Amino acid sequence: MESVLLLNQDYTYLSTVSWQRAICLMVRNKVEVLKYTDRTVANTERTFVIKVPKVIKLLYFISKIHKVRMMYNKKVVFARDKHECGYCAAKDNLTIDHVIPKAKGGKTCFENVVSCCFHCNNVKGDRTPEQARMKLRKKLYAPSVPEYMTIKLKEMGINLELVLK
Repeated sequence: MESVLLLNQDYTYLSTVSWQRAICLMVRNKVEVLKYTDRTVANTERTFVIKVPKVIKLLYFISKIHKVRMMYNKKVVFARDKHECGYCAAKDNLTIDHVIPKAKGGKTCFENVVSCCFHCNNVKGDRTPEQARMKLRKKLYAPSVPEYMTIKLKEMGINLELVLK
């Protein structure tokens, strides 16, 4: 199933939530739906049918600490790398690879971790890319919160400018 974009009352990005959580928020009158998907869900007797939302906005404001950088998370690494292997661009059987292996002092951070297919991860093993004669396709970096938000919106097929009009 799909994720639902959750916006704050002032239309700033808060997070993505499951469609089930979004429907709970709708039923409790805590959100306004800005855009729906084409799908519906119903109970077994089909007496209660509801459209699944794609973008929802809270009816109250949540103040939050604005972070410049995202906290390390595998989901963020996969999104940053566009769900492609950092060595061969394969899109299947992805895992996480430490560019400088942990056994050699490498840390678990955005600048040292890349999404990697199972094959490339096995070929590289416990070596650096230079030792394994492999080359990273992109420079590794920590994405900012707005950049991550933009990536997630594109993954969900949402153009925020069109939604807000």
